[in-house]
Amino acid sequence: MRFSFSLYSSSECAMLPPNPRLRRMIMTKKIALIDDSGPFRLMVQQLLELRQYEVTPFESAEQFFGAHQRVNLTRFDLIIVDINLPGMDGLSVLENLKTDPVSSPIPVLMVTGDPKKTKIRHAVQFGVSDFIGKPIDPSQFCERVERLLETPLSE
Repeated sequence: MRFSFSLYSSSECAMLPPNPRLRRMIMTKKIALIDDSGPFRLMVQQLLELRQYEVTPFESAEQFFGAHQRVNLTRFDLIIVDINLPGMDGLSVLENLKTDPVSSPIPVLMVTGDPKKTKIRHAVQFGVSDFIGKPIDPSQFCERVERLLETPLSE
């Protein structure tokens, strides 16, 4: 009986077809973080990078969607967004993501310092994956992130 397998270099991985499920299994998890608070972005970025996640921070929804004009949205395995952003708010971000067939499978974790029931209801209707309140408990936050990243993308 023979057993064999192939290992890919990082340059070979970059050449693999854009299959989100396969990419999630073999590469570092990539997280988009959208929050207007610089100190919060920095704290969350450091917290997640300690766990070997690659975090791309955005200070606004407009910056996030502007970056997507240049970057393939499916490169992210998780999107963390503040519900109370200035300009385009987190609910609008969620609605845009979940109505686009390309981005709809990507889990979205909403963060808020003002959990109003109507906003939570709207987020659930739009398909939010999970909610967490500010200030965050670092261990609880990381548990939720890990759980969302373990969930396979739907096809």
